[in-house]
Amino acid sequence: MRRLTGTDSLFLSLETGAIAMHVGGLLLLDTTDAPDFSFERVRDLHARRIPRVPKLTWRLREVPLGLDRPSWTQAGELDIDRHLERVAVPAPGGPREIGGLIGSLMEQRLDRAHPLWKTWYLDGLPDGSAALFLVMHHCLMDGTSGASMAATLFDTEPDADPGPPAPYVAPGGRDPSGPEHLSRSLLHMAANPWKVPGLVAAGARRVAQIVPDVVGNGLPSVLRSPAPRPSFNQAIGRHRRVAYTSLPLADFRTARQALGATVNDLIVAVCAGALERYLERIGEELPDKPFVVAVPVSMRVEGDDGELTNRVAAFPISVPTRTTDPLDRLHAITRGTERGKQLTARFAASRLPSVGDVASPFVLGAAMWAFTPLIPRVPVVVNTMVSTIRRPPVPLYVAGARLTAMYPTNMLAGNMGLDFTTISSGTQVDVGVTVDPELVPDPWLVADALPEALEELVRAATAV
Repeated sequence: MRRLTGTDSLFLSLETGAIAMHVGGLLLLDTTDAPDFSFERVRDLHARRIPRVPKLTWRLREVPLGLDRPSWTQAGELDIDRHLERVAVPAPGGPREIGGLIGSLMEQRLDRAHPLWKTWYLDGLPDGSAALFLVMHHCLMDGTSGASMAATLFDTEPDADPGPPAPYVAPGGRDPSGPEHLSRSLLHMAANPWKVPGLVAAGARRVAQIVPDVVGNGLPSVLRSPAPRPSFNQAIGRHRRVAYTSLPLADFRTARQALGATVNDLIVAVCAGALERYLERIGEELPDKPFVVAVPVSMRVEGDDGELTNRVAAFPISVPTRTTDPLDRLHAITRGTERGKQLTARFAASRLPSVGDVASPFVLGAAMWAFTPLIPRVPVVVNTMVSTIRRPPVPLYVAGARLTAMYPTNMLAGNMGLDFTTISSGTQVDVGVTVDPELVPDPWLVADALPEALEELVRAATAV
């Protein structure tokens, strides 16, 4: 048995009300050169490969009343049929039907009595294509570790030998009896108050670390006033919808060569440009104040290859609205990310304890339930999030079928009803747009604006 980290436990504790804390990925597959591709082959591949990622075979052992952080314990032999399910895509099986279906699948909670992941095999797609939709609870891993997992579960050759079934690996340590588990948890809970001074001291040290930057450069603009509140920044509900598109990586490279900006900054600029186009198309006036975009960044340090877990933070950047020049938007993003990276680089060497280290799941859950009714009245902190993930820049195959695209889906929280998550490969950037349909009725208006925003940015870059 292995106790969850404070951050991983926090993702579990925040799963209350409308917030489902799992992430996912839609895999589109070309079966043209894989005549033997079938649900049965996918099932066999899961049975052989999933145990290679031990966390996917573990289940939670929770503490009564949420008095302490849960632990990982061995679930025994994995029941693949509980985790792999066939589902039909409504006719005609196009992107809109797929997006609507996987959005509704995202609304389903993962059963905590079993390993916290699931795969759906999507039936009803046009000839020559197939799709899988995978979801995993965020307490298992972050985007960086999740992308690295692809090399374990997928193949780099179409006719790769799936190999023998992998052995099951236990979390380690001894699985205590019920009374012993509870007594340990009570001791941990009693020790939590003594950890608070350490958390406060660590926070104070973090503040001291950024004081020289604030003195020299002033307070970041995103901290000077609340973010604007457009229609997609209201209290979210439980429903989800997904739209997606692929953007050519060559266009980003063209803009990068012309401007010297990073591909990540260009992706954020394209997402912000698409957001403006979306508001214009639904007839909503652009806010006078800049958008605040959260950009996740890995906090892994050299040598921290570690196990699959969460090592991620996010910094906010200010993105101007009402600008007619996409390069102005990009330059503001570049300045914001440079400053954000400078600050996070100072923090990477020493990890700040998580609130999940000092507060029990019961306390955190109660706080979330109390806070949820206040969401409509609290200021908007972040308008949207743009996550950028890289997958191996080599062809990948699933049961002999070539992976043509991998569209990520993400969780929503608080009053943020729209999220962009991207995965870059060697040839394209796959973008998944996750929304609350009560706030963004047609996410395809956002997804369809992404190629237009990229084209505008490339045109401006090459004209410099």
